[in-house]
Amino acid sequence: MCQLIMASPDACASCPLAESEPDEPPSKFAQYLVHLEGLMAVGAQVAFESQPMEVWNGLKLLKIKRDEKFRKDLPKK
Repeated sequence: MCQLIMASPDACASCPLAESEPDEPPSKFAQYLVHLEGLMAVGAQVAFESQPMEVWNGLKLLKIKRDEKFRKDLPKK
């Protein structure tokens, strides 16, 4: 998924955005990012200083990867 998450001690063996079912579940860190992103999507406000920079970078990367997948899956005109 990304160098940041792969370099993390909680790195996952497979990407949570995989096209098919991953062989192993995502790491606790990746699960936390997805959970936090979901809370923020429904209006939860998270103070910037309440999370380490690694989390914000992970959330940013997750958004980039989701956007890339969305664009790839769009029908071609």
